[in-house]
Amino acid sequence: MDILEYALLAVGVICLVIGYRRNSRNILLAAALVLFAAAGLGSFVDGFVDGYSGPLAS
Repeated sequence: MDILEYALLAVGVICLVIGYRRNSRNILLAAALVLFAAAGLGSFVDGFVDGYSGPLAS
């Protein structure tokens, strides 16, 4: 999971730089969404796994 978070972080930063240099709002928006996904991915997956396995564990 950590590898995916780091990969999304790298893609987001690269898109941010490209979008800023080209003055492209769409690329900047994509960078913001990718960086948002990179920040929340670990917590989301942990919560999903806990919620899915919670009723099955008892």
